[in-house]
Amino acid sequence: MQLERQDPLIDLSVLAWPDSGKLLSELDGLADISGDDVWQSRPIKSRLSRPDATDGAPVDVSVITPCYDQGAFLIDAIASVERHAPPNCELIVVNDGSQDPRTLEILDRLKQSGYFVFDQKNAGLSAARNRGIGLARGRYVLPLDDDNRIREGFLQAAITALDSHPRVGIVYSDRQDFGWYHKTQLVPEFDLFSLLKLNFIDACAVLRKQVWLDCGGYDTDFRALEDWEFWIHAAEIGWQFHHLPLVGFDYRVRPGSMVSVIDSVDVWADFCRRIRNKHPDFYWTVAVGRIEALKSELESINSAVAEKNSEVRQLESELKTRNAQIEENDREIQARLEKMQALSARLAEREAELSRISSSFSWRLLGRYGQIKYRYLLPIYRLFGHAPAAIRERTPAQKM
Repeated sequence: MQLERQDPLIDLSVLAWPDSGKLLSELDGLADISGDDVWQSRPIKSRLSRPDATDGAPVDVSVITPCYDQGAFLIDAIASVERHAPPNCELIVVNDGSQDPRTLEILDRLKQSGYFVFDQKNAGLSAARNRGIGLARGRYVLPLDDDNRIREGFLQAAITALDSHPRVGIVYSDRQDFGWYHKTQLVPEFDLFSLLKLNFIDACAVLRKQVWLDCGGYDTDFRALEDWEFWIHAAEIGWQFHHLPLVGFDYRVRPGSMVSVIDSVDVWADFCRRIRNKHPDFYWTVAVGRIEALKSELESINSAVAEKNSEVRQLESELKTRNAQIEENDREIQARLEKMQALSARLAEREAELSRISSSFSWRLLGRYGQIKYRYLLPIYRLFGHAPAAIRERTPAQKM
């Protein structure tokens, strides 16, 4: 990721590691890189609101970021909120009993710079989120883990979707995995039956605070997959989900991340069993509905198959009739061909016979006789008025 000179990550990094900022500034000087004292320590002025603000300004989205011993990653998460959050957003960092000295130092410096950090004894991720959301003033809430980052446009698109659809309670997006590996995860459109089988919606989703109130918060008995149980609970009480076809955040894959923790079949099966046991009626209702839907679909398929079979039988009957007609036509054509062949043979015989006759001596003699008859006997016939009718009917042109 390339940083601009005014990127909030620079000031936050210098805040967290002032000695590193001095070192980088000295290195710029040694390299003769002229600049605007990029690495110089200066007061940070966050543009994000606080839950204890008294200005009365409305808050659209409250970003809730629990932190436990991950101060170095937290800086990156906060910088992404500073960078991409639209106006009227607040940030609440919940220190869930961190013990790491470096993390505590970073949290203290964030407090001194004006960020809101709530300290509590370690109670787990669910309890930390509940504490932050309970303090939130926003209509909408985004749980952002301290090792993840939001992307440009995600929060504004989620606000627009929630404002436009009152029954939608949760808006989620695709994500970009980074760290151990890099992969774009394209998340499917919402399907309740699929959600009951597998959680495909990350905790980094924008939800109405009312959804959290209706569900009674995240179940603190779940030390993992608490977001999955929360989504199922929200769906059970009637809230709708909306998918944004964009990459809304970066998910850091590392040792200890939830993706790497839930890698045991037994652990996964145990969490699934606990979720089903908490919502047995809902699972049963959805399962029965799914079965009924499949039955209806099967009936429709069977009806369509029966209709197609009827069409096939009709076509087969028509084909049989047409084949019979074709066979009858073939027989008639064959008979006519045979008749034509017989006639052709007889015609050939007659033509051969005629050829033999016309080339015989008698035929030539008869032709000569005709010539003599018309030349010498015709005047005699005319003299006595007894010319044959055929001769009398000949035209002058024929007589020549």
